[in-house]
Amino acid sequence: MKIARIASAAVIAALALASVASCDRTAKVDTGAVPAVLPVQRDSVASVSGPGSIAIVLDAPVDTNTMLSKAIGEFVSESLGGTWEGSCTDFDGMLNHYVAALASTYTEMFSEGLDDSDCLDNTSIVKYAENENYVSYFITHDLYLGGAHGSQMYSGATFRKADGRRIGWDVFTGKYDDNFANLLKNGLKQYWKIDSDNELKSYFLDENDYYSVPLPECAPVFTADGVMFVYNEYELAAYAYGRPSFTLPYSQIEDYMMVTARRLL
Repeated sequence: MKIARIASAAVIAALALASVASCDRTAKVDTGAVPAVLPVQRDSVASVSGPGSIAIVLDAPVDTNTMLSKAIGEFVSESLGGTWEGSCTDFDGMLNHYVAALASTYTEMFSEGLDDSDCLDNTSIVKYAENENYVSYFITHDLYLGGAHGSQMYSGATFRKADGRRIGWDVFTGKYDDNFANLLKNGLKQYWKIDSDNELKSYFLDENDYYSVPLPECAPVFTADGVMFVYNEYELAAYAYGRPSFTLPYSQIEDYMMVTARRLL
């Protein structure tokens, strides 16, 4: 029994040391064989039988055997609808699947007499930024099905190269003080090219958002210059005010990042 207790104590001590080491904010994540610059190949698939313009462009990882490429593949599939049941790194098969599905949907929609020349559904999924620890992707989705105007939606994701982990707002501390609120407000002022708080307040669909600017639905996009915040149409403001986006330098936002996020810098 005494031996068992000693062994247990040794295990606990070892785990404690491992825990301390794993929380060392200066430690870098081991990215293994993942290169500092992720090689990608730009693939493009367009419908030849459906109405209007239907196309998807993707910067697909060349090496499809890494955890990172699989994570990127899952993100791409989920962003396009999440119905692809094949390999998440069969990018050609995946893109053809989604283009065919869209063509079928729009063929049925426009069979009711609508002008199919009005149909446009184009998605671009490109590698946006990276360093030795992370790679960011950015999605632009252009959609027009007739009417007064179409829409352009943005989204993005940042991946840890070591294991493909998708980075979200959960790696930020959640601390929301006056300084953080002002960082967001100043970013919005810069985007809209305005100076006063009163003018900024008038842009919000919900005035309460002025007092506590919400984080974007789009995940944080890490770039060389800082974290990019991306809001879509109607998320904060009316259609006429566009899709606000701005980048906060790491020096301004690092105190609001958990160690997991800081290690990517």
